[in-house]
Amino acid sequence: MHTDTFPHRLECGTLNLLGIIGLFEALGYLERTGIGEIHKREMELLKRLRDGLSRIDGITLYCAGDLSRHIGLLIANVRGFHPDEAGAILDGDFDIAVRVGLHCAPLVHQAIGTSPAGAVRFSLGPFNTRKDVDLAVEAMEKMARSASKDAR
Repeated sequence: MHTDTFPHRLECGTLNLLGIIGLFEALGYLERTGIGEIHKREMELLKRLRDGLSRIDGITLYCAGDLSRHIGLLIANVRGFHPDEAGAILDGDFDIAVRVGLHCAPLVHQAIGTSPAGAVRFSLGPFNTRKDVDLAVEAMEKMARSASKDAR
């Protein structure tokens, strides 16, 4: 039986205590570390990812040259691979989670020429490491190399 007293009558069920605790801990982490420091680390990783991928023949990057007004996202494609296929390989063979497709922004993809397939999106966060980035670059390089072998 649901209570008629206010505000309890407005509760729809059991509170999401784990979610509340998680939010509390996340806010504490942000306060201790600082959003500026987190952004700085993400930008260092993004630069490492962009620079690594830009050296690989067969990779097309869709990223600003100047990262000063950027966030920790980068989209790319591998010649010879549909983005869905590249994402599945990154996930299945390398344990790298990416998003593929149009990313809820079909007009952006139309403007940059990646429509209708979209692209592979790498999203860097505060818990990514240089090792994660290096593995992503290595995985993309292996795919690009295999595509160029298949083209011969």
